[in-house]
Amino acid sequence: MLSALLPLAHEYAHIEVLDDNTNVTYFDGNAAAYFEGANVLVKIDPVPFPEDDLAENDIPGLLISAHFDSVSTGVGATDDGMGTVTLLAIARFLARHPLRRTRVVLNLNNGEEDGLNGAMSFLVHPWAKLVGHFINLEGSGAGGCVLLFKCCIPSHRTSGPPSSSAQPPSQQSTPSLPHI
Repeated sequence: MLSALLPLAHEYAHIEVLDDNTNVTYFDGNAAAYFEGANVLVKIDPVPFPEDDLAENDIPGLLISAHFDSVSTGVGATDDGMGTVTLLAIARFLARHPLRRTRVVLNLNNGEEDGLNGAMSFLVHPWAKLVGHFINLEGSGAGGCVLLFKCCIPSHRTSGPPSSSAQPPSQQSTPSLPHI
């Protein structure tokens, strides 16, 4: 992944790539977890037109996340290889066609299958404060229908990691995203 992303950061000034080797300890009511791992983070800053009078803090960030680990018994193609290659394609596209108003943060995270550990470690990274909207690219594994993505709206944000809703997709409402 880094070999695909680092050349973009060298070629385009509005892209920053981090190999985020991290560790995090967190508590979930009755249990504690410790995680050491690596997330690959990409920050794609907007490139406003000269007439855009935007303060940097006024630009809502969009986090798009996928995980590159897989269950030991799975092949990993849908869970979550498809999300990972989609993020790589998004990075290449936004390198060449940056947004004017919205910063995009890509989180290629590890440790999802063992409890959303990579997502938890992202929440303590400074770039997490840049996020106002979230899209999670997640596969359904090898045994079911492929689900393209899940998302949440900021008003439903909790102190825990990003997670999917307990409702089936047919019963979830689809929030409208702001103009980006």
